[in-house]
Amino acid sequence: MKSYIISWILVAILSALAEFLIPGGRGGKLTGYVRYVAGLCILISLVPTISEGVGYIRDLSTDVSMNLIFDEAYADHHLHFMSYLSEVTQEEYETWLLNTLEEQFGITREDCEITVTMDQEGEVPMLASVGIGLSGKALLVDPHRIEGYVREKLSVACTVYAM
Repeated sequence: MKSYIISWILVAILSALAEFLIPGGRGGKLTGYVRYVAGLCILISLVPTISEGVGYIRDLSTDVSMNLIFDEAYADHHLHFMSYLSEVTQEEYETWLLNTLEEQFGITREDCEITVTMDQEGEVPMLASVGIGLSGKALLVDPHRIEGYVREKLSVACTVYAM
């Protein structure tokens, strides 16, 4: 900004000096042309300042509009995600776990019991922990593999025990 001010002062001084040095004094024919050229020089020296200001305003408006877009997108995604989570019930987790244990480990529904604990604090009930009770042939399956699989898929604590 300081350089722009210096350039304006220099243009103003040079235009005054040119007007002073022209033949015929202040009332001569060339005075109007010198003032016209001096005015053009001052306008040309203002162009970089104006373009920088317009660029700054454009960048500012782009940042603000992008923030608004991202905020709205986040809010929409958050609402959609929360509504989905509220629809996932304890019974659905138990059903999914029973099906998964049968597919992944060959454990039948008769040989296992699922206990799902939901955390009711906050906006939406969230899965807190899973307990899996095994009996019969299911006791032959490595419980650490089952715990690891459930922890990986659901990101919650899992306890496997014998019934």
